Amino acid sequence: MNGRAEPATAPTEAFLAAGRSSVLASRDVVYEEPQGHVGEARPDPSVSTSAQALFAALLREVAPLYREAGFRRQAGSVYRPGKACLSVVNYQKSQYSSKAEVKFTVNIGIASRRLLAFFAVPDPPPETVPEYKCHFRWRIGRLLGQGDVWWSIRTGVPMPAAEQQAIARDTILPWLDAHGSDQALVRLVLERPPLKQAVLTYDAVLLHRRDTYQLFQDRLPSYQAQAARNGVMEWTLEKLAEERATWSD
Repeated sequence: MNGRAEPATAPTEAFLAAGRSSVLASRDVVYEEPQGHVGEARPDPSVSTSAQALFAALLREVAPLYREAGFRRQAGSVYRPGKACLSVVNYQKSQYSSKAEVKFTVNIGIASRRLLAFFAVPDPPPETVPEYKCHFRWRIGRLLGQGDVWWSIRTGVPMPAAEQQAIARDTILPWLDAHGSDQALVRLVLERPPLKQAVLTYDAVLLHRRDTYQLFQDRLPSYQAQAARNGVMEWTLEKLAEERATWSD
């Protein structure tokens, strides 16, 4: 720590963005960075109209399952606001889709309201967060235990609608339901393998709770070591110390 007595000052958006990028670069089960995904997929004029139409029809086929579970659809994604977390499922088209074929996969994301409020970017936090900006991210293949899975839609070939409905109903929705609380996110932090990179800001904030404070204390030396070379972690620990001072004994 730097020994300054003044209250921690919120970092700039660019400052925090640099920290978020570092965290998202961590290669572990929790902070999964799906490769090749740079945002919501946009229609590609090079892809045939029939392939686009079949993909759109597939989204309509799975939409009722998500709607019944409290999600609302925007383009190729569905979003659900929750008390502790915001959930999103994104059906991502490959940039390598051809005129006769659309390839797609499914990305799942959870944004923690605790983290959104703590870093206050933006303020107030949004009710929907794009999948690629979520704090926790998975590819569907990881949840299925099959690696990186992609499907194809081609003219004249039946859509995998029934398969996608089953995956949404039996895998995606139960997973999001089971991980929609602060306690569940803490379990994810505790169960994951050690980070290959020493960017631990999300861990620190999520563990800084009355019921997990001893775990936070156990990891504090690693947080402090990171703070010595990372301004985002330094600011985070200062703000957490201010937060701790408001706790009643």
